[in-house]
Amino acid sequence: MLKGEISMRLLLCLIVILFCPMLPVHAVEHTHPTDDLKVNSESDRLLAMFYESQCQEEEAAYWYKRSLAHFPDNTLSRTYLEQMPAFLKEESIRFAAIARRTKNVNHYAFALQCDITNVALWKELEVLLQTQNLLKELK
Repeated sequence: MLKGEISMRLLLCLIVILFCPMLPVHAVEHTHPTDDLKVNSESDRLLAMFYESQCQEEEAAYWYKRSLAHFPDNTLSRTYLEQMPAFLKEESIRFAAIARRTKNVNHYAFALQCDITNVALWKELEVLLQTQNLLKELK
C-alpha cells in the first residue's frame, strides 16, 4: 500500500468516528421502525422466540413483554409467554434424552439450562462426570 492510501483510509475512519453521533437515530434498542406498533411487536416477538429457543428464559420473557407493550393484542406473544415454562420443560426433556443417548456433557448442560430444577438430570450428570474422571485416572 502507498503512504497516501493509508493516510486517506485513516482520514475516512476519523471522519466516520467523529461524525457518527450526528447521524439520525430512528429507534432506541430496536432494529425496526418505531412508527408501526404491530411491526415492532412482531420484531420483538421474534427476538423473544430466539432467546426462548436458546433456553434463556429471562431474556425471552423480557422481549415478549416488550412485544406486548408495543401491541397488547398480539395473541402470539401473549400465548407464547404463557406457554414458555411448559415449552422449556419439554426442551429439557428432549435434550436430556439426547444427552443420555450421546453421553455428551454439552447436551446435559443445555437440558439443565432449560430446566434447572431437574434434580434427576443433575445426578445423572454428576455420575457421568465422575465416571469420566475415573476413566482419565485409569489411563
